[in-house]
Amino acid sequence: MRWVKIEIVLFLVTAMLCMGCQEASGRQVPELQEPVSRNSACRPVEKGRIGRVKTLMASVVPTEYAHFYLSDVVIGKVEAEVGDYVRKGDILARCDNRAERERKKALEEELRQEREKHVWQEKIVEKKKAEVRLMGGKGSRKKLAVLEEEARYAGELYKQQVKEIKREIRQAEEEIQKGILRAKHSGYVTYRKDLAVSAQAEPCENIVVVADKGQRYIELTKVTADQYAYSGYQMIYMISDGQKYPLKEIPYTENEMAAANKEGRYPAVRFACPEGAGLSCGDSCLVYFAKKDSPEVLVVGNDSLHTQGEENYVYVKNSAGIEEKRSIKTGAKDDYRTEVTEGLREGEMVCYSSDAAIPVEYNTHTVARTRYKVRSHGGSCQLADASPQMVMAEREGKIVESAVYDGCRVKKGDLLYVIDTGKAKAALTDLANQIRKEKENYRAAAKELKKQTASEMREKSGRLRVLAEKRWKYEQELAACIHRYSIQELERQYEEYKKDNDGSGRIRVCAQTGGRVINCQIRVGEEIAEGTYLFGIAGKKTRKRLLVLQVPPLRPRPVVEKKIANVGEEIDLTSDGQSYSGICTGYTEALNNVYLTTESGKGYVGKNSESSFQYPGYYVELEEGQISSRELAKTQTTFAAVCLKDVLTVPSGSVYEENRGKGESDWYVWRVVRGELVKQYVELDRELSDGTKQVIFSGLEPGDVVAD
Repeated sequence: MRWVKIEIVLFLVTAMLCMGCQEASGRQVPELQEPVSRNSACRPVEKGRIGRVKTLMASVVPTEYAHFYLSDVVIGKVEAEVGDYVRKGDILARCDNRAERERKKALEEELRQEREKHVWQEKIVEKKKAEVRLMGGKGSRKKLAVLEEEARYAGELYKQQVKEIKREIRQAEEEIQKGILRAKHSGYVTYRKDLAVSAQAEPCENIVVVADKGQRYIELTKVTADQYAYSGYQMIYMISDGQKYPLKEIPYTENEMAAANKEGRYPAVRFACPEGAGLSCGDSCLVYFAKKDSPEVLVVGNDSLHTQGEENYVYVKNSAGIEEKRSIKTGAKDDYRTEVTEGLREGEMVCYSSDAAIPVEYNTHTVARTRYKVRSHGGSCQLADASPQMVMAEREGKIVESAVYDGCRVKKGDLLYVIDTGKAKAALTDLANQIRKEKENYRAAAKELKKQTASEMREKSGRLRVLAEKRWKYEQELAACIHRYSIQELERQYEEYKKDNDGSGRIRVCAQTGGRVINCQIRVGEEIAEGTYLFGIAGKKTRKRLLVLQVPPLRPRPVVEKKIANVGEEIDLTSDGQSYSGICTGYTEALNNVYLTTESGKGYVGKNSESSFQYPGYYVELEEGQISSRELAKTQTTFAAVCLKDVLTVPSGSVYEENRGKGESDWYVWRVVRGELVKQYVELDRELSDGTKQVIFSGLEPGDVVAD
C-alpha cells in the first residue's frame, strides 16, 4: 500500500508540472494519437472486394401462360384439370353460350328450309316458261319477259336472304368460338378457376394457367417491379457448385408494363436460368447484387483505421508482439472495410478496436458450401375433385321449389327444383289449337290445289298437259314443304312446354348426373332467365391426384417459408408407415402472382380468383401407387419450405448481433486466424436460420474457420 501511495503522488506532481509548463508557454494540449479504449485484438491484412453485396431469395419456376376472357362470362365447363398435359389449340374451357348455340341451330334450319323452298320455286318457274314457249303465239315473248323478271327478282331476294342468314350464322359461330378457350401454348395445367366459388368470370380473370416446364426462369421472392431497388446494379449473379453464374434480367414488354401500371399490379422480377447451373423447377437459390465488379485489393477493417488531419494510420503488431503505429494510404471504402493502397503488406496483423467479449472456450467449425433445408409443416390431404359440372336454368320463370343445397348429394334422376314457367294448361291448349288449325288449313289448301289442277288439266293435252302436271306437282310439294316446317316448329314448342309440365306451368327438373352439389345459388321465389347459373355438381375424384391444404403452423416459422410448394417440387408423403413420393403439379391459388401477356398488340394483366378452401393448397401427382380414402386421414405431407442447394452456413450460435442504433444491427462471427480470434462482419438474413444452421450471404469464404 505504501508503494501505491508513492506512485499516486508522483503521478499528480508530474501532471501539475506539465500543466504549469503548458500555461507558461501558451501552447494547447495535442490530440491523443492513440485510441482512448482499445483492446489488443488483431486481424490480418487480406485481399477482398470493396462494396456491399445485396442478396435476395429466388425460386426457379416454369413459364406460365394465362388464359382468360376479355368480357364477363359464365363458365359452363372447364375441360382441363390441374396436372393435365395440353397441346396448343386444345380446348381448356367453355363459357355458357347456350343461347348462341340455339340461335345457330335455328339459323341453320332456316337456311335449309329457304334452300328447299327456293328449289321448288325455281322448278315451278321453269315449267311455266316451258309452257309459254310451247304454246307460242302473240304475247308469248312478253309473258316470258315477265316470268324472267319475276325469277330474277326472286333469285336476288333469295340470295340476299341466304347472305343475311349466313352472316348471322357466322356471327353466332364467332360468339361460340369466343366462348371456347383454347391453349395458347403446350404444357401442364397448373391452375384452374375454382367454380365452387363462382361460375362468373370477370374480364382477364384466369380460367386456366398452362406452364411450360422446359422454359424455366428465376423469379425473385417477394420482389415486384414496383419494389425493385436493384436495377442499377451492374453485377447480378448466382452461385452453383461453387461457381459464379452471371444473371440476365428478362424484361417485360412495354404493353405489359403499361397494363400493369394501369391495374396497379406488378409482376415478379425474373432472370434467365444460366446454362450449366443445373437448375430445376421448384429449386430455390440466392441472387447476389453488386453495384460494380470490384477487383480484389488489400483491405483493413474500418475499426482498425485512425485519422488525424489528412493522415490515416493503423497499429501493426510486429513479430515481437509490439504494436507499431504506421501511416497508410487508402482508397475506396464500404460499411466494414477500407482499401489500402500503400503502407501494408498482405498477412500483416493490424489491431482493431472492439468492446465485444472474445470467447474464451469454443469449438471450431470449417465453413463450406452445403445444402440448407427447412421442411414445411404438415398439411391436410384429400382426393382432388374434378372440375364440377355447371347446372344452368333451361327455361325462364320463377323457382317455386328446391330440393338441393350446398353439400348435398344427388343421384341421376333425383328432383333438383321446380320452376313455374307461366306456360300453364291454357298455353298448351292454345298451341294444340294452332297445330290443329295448321293441319286443317293445309288440308284445305291441298284440296284446292287438286281442284285447280283437275280444272286446268281438262283444257290441256299432249306435251302441254305433261308440263302442267309437273308444274302442279311442284306446287303441291312447295305447299307440303311450307306446311311441314310450320307444323314442325309448333310441335317443337308444344313438346317443350309439355315436358315435365303438370298442366299448371310448373316444370320438374331432375338430375342428369350424380354428385355433390356445390355453390348452390337457387332461391325459392326468385325470377330467373334462361341460362342463369344455379349450382354445380362436383366431378369424380381421382386416386392418384391429391390436394394438400396447408394449415397454419403450430409454432412460428420464418416468414420466408413458402405456404405452398413450387411447381415441379418433390413432395414426401407417409401413411401408416408407408412412404410415397409425388410432384407438385399446381395450386389452388397463386400467392402474390401477376400474369402479364400481350394479345393483338395490347397488354393484359391476368389475375387468379379466390379459392373455396380456407387455406392455400397445392396438387400432388403421385409417382407410384395410390392412397386410399382411409389412409388419407393419416397421411402426412412435407416439402422444402426453404431449400438452398449451395450456400455457406455456420452454426447459429456462432453469430453475434451488434446494435448499430436506430433499430439497425450488424452481424459478426469470430474467425480463427493463426490461432487467434478475429472479429469478422458478415451479411445474412436472420430469418434463414433453423436454430441449428445460419445461412451466410457474404463476409466468409469456404475454408474459413469460425469459433462456435
